[in-house]
Amino acid sequence: MKVLFLDESGDHNLSVIDPQYPMFVLGGVIMDKDYAEGRLTDALNIFKRDMFGRTDIVLHTGKTEGFGLVILPK
Repeated sequence: MKVLFLDESGDHNLSVIDPQYPMFVLGGVIMDKDYAEGRLTDALNIFKRDMFGRTDIVLHTGKTEGFGLVILPK
């Protein structure tokens, strides 16, 4: 089974466009559910523990600027 993760940035309102951020972006990734619940979750928890000392946080851009995360395939 596959899973889809989506995220957005910007404003989808085309009636009033913000001149400071005049865009809307939608991105996503599809992966095997077993990978998402296994290796990906493990790698993200290691990253969170190393960077923030805990795993019970949600990563957002403001919290991750300057850090990189690389997950290599088997």
